[in-house]
Amino acid sequence: MSRIFISYRRADSAATCGRLYERLAAHFGKDAVFKDVDDIPYGVRFPDYLADKLKECRVELVIIGKQWLTLTTPDGARRLDDPNDFVRIEIEAGLRNGLIVIPVLVDNATLPHADDLPESLRELIEFHAAQVRYDPDFSTDVDRLIRQLDRWLGVTQTSTPPPAMTSTPSAVPTRPTPDPQTARIEQQMQRLRAAYEAQDWYQVIDTAEYLQAETPADALPAELYRLLGQAQYARENNSAALSAFTIALQRDRDDVTTLALAAHTALLLKDETNAAQWLKRGLGLPARPDERANLLHLYLLLLQQQAQWNELLWRCDEYARLRPEEKLALSMRLDALTHLNRDADALAVARSLTARPDATAEDWLARARLARSVADDDAEVRSCLDTAGRLAPNNPAVVQARRELLPPPAPPIASDHFPERLASLGFVGKTAIVDGKSIEYIVPPLCAIPAGPFLMGDDKHSVTLPDYQIARYPVTVAEYACFVRAGYAEPAGWQTQLGYLDHPVVSISWHDATAYAAWLVERTGQPWRLPSEAEWEKAARGSDGREYPWGNHFDQNRCNTSESGIGGTTPVGSYVAGRQIIFPTGERQTLQSGASPYEVEDLAGNVWEWTESRYDNSTENVCCVAAAGAIAPGTLARPLATTSRRTTSMSTLDSASSLRRLVQ
Repeated sequence: MSRIFISYRRADSAATCGRLYERLAAHFGKDAVFKDVDDIPYGVRFPDYLADKLKECRVELVIIGKQWLTLTTPDGARRLDDPNDFVRIEIEAGLRNGLIVIPVLVDNATLPHADDLPESLRELIEFHAAQVRYDPDFSTDVDRLIRQLDRWLGVTQTSTPPPAMTSTPSAVPTRPTPDPQTARIEQQMQRLRAAYEAQDWYQVIDTAEYLQAETPADALPAELYRLLGQAQYARENNSAALSAFTIALQRDRDDVTTLALAAHTALLLKDETNAAQWLKRGLGLPARPDERANLLHLYLLLLQQQAQWNELLWRCDEYARLRPEEKLALSMRLDALTHLNRDADALAVARSLTARPDATAEDWLARARLARSVADDDAEVRSCLDTAGRLAPNNPAVVQARRELLPPPAPPIASDHFPERLASLGFVGKTAIVDGKSIEYIVPPLCAIPAGPFLMGDDKHSVTLPDYQIARYPVTVAEYACFVRAGYAEPAGWQTQLGYLDHPVVSISWHDATAYAAWLVERTGQPWRLPSEAEWEKAARGSDGREYPWGNHFDQNRCNTSESGIGGTTPVGSYVAGRQIIFPTGERQTLQSGASPYEVEDLAGNVWEWTESRYDNSTENVCCVAAAGAIAPGTLARPLATTSRRTTSMSTLDSASSLRRLVQ
């Protein structure tokens, strides 16, 4: 399996790359080093083979010569600007897959500037570059590179044969005896490591201080100071910890673990200068994916503190590749996009963030603010705030966000516009703010009509309807008055009607009725309309073909007709079993229930009502029937009442025979 991938341009550095390959192959073995010219079999697809080999590798060496950046295609375009350029694809894949990427500068080349690279390659310049110079320095530089590769690849022995023995075959090999100081240091270091593993921080510190007191400083290893720093950090003595980490880095400036520890401690101490220096150095070194992710985590925090939003964005992309399960990259990206005023992009990130099961109330609040500024979506804003409120009950930030992001609550409907009696019957008075003005409207109670057949008309033919809902009562004067106050024309006798707010509205045309339904749609967002003749009739007579809503025999105590002798309209909901009315003559009458099998009221008597059905299939005549209204399945119902087309008086009622004929 290949462990080292060499990416280079033949026209730029073929000769030097060939020499480097030979040295690496001699040390690690040919199977451990991949270079395209020598290693690609005939007949395979070049891009596919490269992609497969990169997946097998741990390290990618990017060989950069003097022409690496500027080489062009035959038509004069720079090769690196071509997304299909093989060198570019190799480097992008290495960065994306978390390989240890090492730029190797050859032939006295220098590292390109970030602005000269495609955006997808700019991360390359953050890695610490190796240098391989001309002879006589070539061997020295390659030896240094091999030692570094040994470290990252975990090589403990090389393939170079050991030197020949100079002693006689019978000589017994002996282990060199360490000097007393080295032995004492190693003995104490073993104690220190054991104390560290046991998290005995006081013992770690005591042992380290003993070694410092008894041993020349230049003889102490970097490991001692790293472990001492971690013990001081565990005891929350951050200043002492940072001092120890700093000394450790003076002894081993390329130790990625110590760089991360030192940077973290520096951030806690608000030392952003040293933190940035150590983090940039660590990110420029080859590192395992987990080590690089730890460094990036700290660097993201630093970039956020320094408001380096553009760099923070592309660093978030790398962190997300290394740790896709964490939400940190999304949170940081959201913060950066918000500060860069890229609200549309930020909203998309916020939606992804709140789709996670670990989303917090703060995440939902951020989405709510963006939903308001970008989409101005009341429903999304309200949903986000509701979720934030469930996650953080009584949180002042959520309360404040509700005040800022939701439209102010409309004032309650005026009491003189909405009689208490209507509220007791299930009507609901509401207000909405439209163009800065408070608009009142009233929503009626509904009755559900189940799907199925019923017997319709004089011949009682079967008609099947889907389920729907119908308003329990005819439209009242109070309901229609909201429409008039919103700017619609007054019907005939309007000032008189206003004295009867809980009575059905009369003297309106079919066009008035449909206009009211359309207006209520705008106010509520619900699809109100007139019922069809069939919908009205099923609501009135049920499924068994009865003649009246209550049965097959006329009863003047169940409806307001000329036989009842009332002489005018009655309030909606009047015909409830046991209720008494008093006539002007002083006569009392006990009423019976006039509701249909589905509890719909005033479907016989009181007023005539419009439907949406045509009377005779013409465009002129519309069917007018007695009381109530409905809608299609799954929507809301709205009754629209009117007087007979023949009259305009509030007290106009047809005879009982006419009512019977229309209900059938």
